[in-house]
Amino acid sequence: IHNVDQEYITTFKNAGMDIDFDDLVSASIHNIDVDYIKEFQAAGLDDLTFDNLIAAGIHNVDVNYLKEAKSYGFDLDFDQLISASIHNVDLNYLEEFSKAGFDDLDFDDMISASIHNVDPEFIKEVKSSGLEDIDFEDIISFGIHNIDIEDIKGLQKLGFDLNSDEMIEAGIHNVTPDFIQRMQSKGYKN
Repeated sequence: IHNVDQEYITTFKNAGMDIDFDDLVSASIHNIDVDYIKEFQAAGLDDLTFDNLIAAGIHNVDVNYLKEAKSYGFDLDFDQLISASIHNVDLNYLEEFSKAGFDDLDFDDMISASIHNVDPEFIKEVKSSGLEDIDFEDIISFGIHNIDIEDIKGLQKLGFDLNSDEMIEAGIHNVTPDFIQRMQSKGYKN
């Protein structure tokens, strides 16, 4: 069923790889061949377990990605490589951050940013609300809670001097400039 034939088995044996039959079946299912394994080894990931290789096959990990990520200064471990593939942290995404001047983020920050739809433009918007010194964790919280920066700016125009926690709280509870103005129009001034 899974095309594990004598030739397939022989290629692994000729490469000096002692793989049991169940692993051979798994390798075949996930399109892993000797060349794929050698690519990982050539990229410096020679301490991989067979389970790691299966995970790489499942998530379509391209070994070239590892080499290109190194050109951005990221020396990735296997788990980060899998996360990058799962969360679509491609090299264009890394390039966006690099061009926007966000060079101090580590790779796990990039994964977190991708998961929560935070890109350099969103970071610039957050900082434009007067939070120049905001930390990356708070920016991720803004992304998680879909904080509308225009609402934050509107609250500031109404005289509210909010810190990042208060901005997040306002966004979570839908406290918008419109809501404040409606409340004030009903006599609630404070």
